[in-house]
Amino acid sequence: MKKGIKISMVAAVMVALMGISGCKKDSTVGTGSSKLSPPSWIHGSWGEGSIEIYKFTSNDVFFGGVSLKTIWGIGVGGTGTTLKETKNTGSLYEITVTAKVMGKEMASACYSFRKGDGTYIEAAADESGATIRDSDYSIVHKMN
Repeated sequence: MKKGIKISMVAAVMVALMGISGCKKDSTVGTGSSKLSPPSWIHGSWGEGSIEIYKFTSNDVFFGGVSLKTIWGIGVGGTGTTLKETKNTGSLYEITVTAKVMGKEMASACYSFRKGDGTYIEAAADESGATIRDSDYSIVHKMN
């Protein structure tokens, strides 16, 4: 399994704490909000063997069983955390999460998913501030 899909609660919390910046700078479609709405093609659980890495519902995304909303404190009043979802032609789903404290950006991370053939998706995460490249994606298999 490639590094790009090894996201667990610990890794996601580290992203939030390390002040990492960025998703692709050319992402132009999306909304800044605190709501998630993953596209239907990605709903369900995805992982390797019996280990769930990602789970997508109609209004949340889970990494290693932990809600993205919970990890980033979305829904807790005054946190300043926003989401930008990018959905492109039904084959790309990206989430950029930005946390602000007292108006200053403290952390940002990008999670990118590309539609596969229904039995897999391709996943990558930006944990270094660099743009996600094609070589960063790894295959994750459908579990249900």
